[in-house]
Amino acid sequence: MNILKVQDIRRSFPQPSGAVEILKGISFEASKGEFISMMGPSGSGKSTLLQIIGGLDQATKGSVQVEGQAIQSLSDQALSLLRRRRLGYIFQFFNLVPTLSALENAALPALLDGKSLASAKPRAMELLQWLGVDHRAHNRPAQLSGGEMQRVAIARALFLDPPLILADEPTGNLDSKTGETVLMLLQKAVRERGHTLLMVTHDAKAASYGTRMIRLEDGLLHSDFPISTPHGTLPGNLQ
Repeated sequence: MNILKVQDIRRSFPQPSGAVEILKGISFEASKGEFISMMGPSGSGKSTLLQIIGGLDQATKGSVQVEGQAIQSLSDQALSLLRRRRLGYIFQFFNLVPTLSALENAALPALLDGKSLASAKPRAMELLQWLGVDHRAHNRPAQLSGGEMQRVAIARALFLDPPLILADEPTGNLDSKTGETVLMLLQKAVRERGHTLLMVTHDAKAASYGTRMIRLEDGLLHSDFPISTPHGTLPGNLQ
């Protein structure tokens, strides 16, 4: 089942000397349960493409479909609902709300949907426990390590069980050991919960945790191939 279809995406930005084309016609599809690593040199367009797929930027040309729904045809309100309910986001710098506890940050998608914290708490605690940070549920982000903050951010991304998760350098602000654990937890989310994950990374080792590699160069899709032996084995306490 196709969760994501990207068709002929082009993105250009006006400059005094003429338009600069960042993306030059990118097309690919992603199926349920794929963990796609997207790599490319700086300036290749990978972060711009991720923002377009996430509805945070608009393509100059082309279309993005999430579960068969063309996002460029949605109203602002409908696009906002799709971003909140059908897409999960994981960022390099976590983007947790500093005044909220880990539990409240994990439950944020439900709170934004008008649900009470009391009704959202069981699901939030389930995810925090699944990710090994339930003992930090009542701590604020300033009291958490980088790895703990990223696990809370993963819980937030998974809260509404979105079919598609977008991750932008999710280990870029973590030490190598913590980053490996986060990557293995993302593998676990894909394997056990059936999410489709698209991760932008500059790190070849991080990319090796995926099941498929897409590489961009100069705004073009340079290569697209399966990763036959995805890296990583979770510690026993997080299996």
